[in-house]
Amino acid sequence: MSSITLTINSKEVTVPAGTTVLDAARGAGYFIPTFCHDPDIPGYGGCWMCVVEVTGVRALVASCCAEATHGMVVDSDTQAD
Repeated sequence: MSSITLTINSKEVTVPAGTTVLDAARGAGYFIPTFCHDPDIPGYGGCWMCVVEVTGVRALVASCCAEATHGMVVDSDTQAD
């Protein structure tokens, strides 16, 4: 299986292709809160509690539904204004 490398909170992370941003962040030791996430129901993302910022994307992204891509830059700990 191929792997991809992305950056989460300034930390470079390598994960198998097809990994969600949420799982990549958890694997790197970052906590992203979830409410509706259930590994048995992938891609639901109804509560939007797990949103993160992705460089180059105008809107927040539900990390439980977003597939990590090579070169992606994710921030999960930015402060609200």
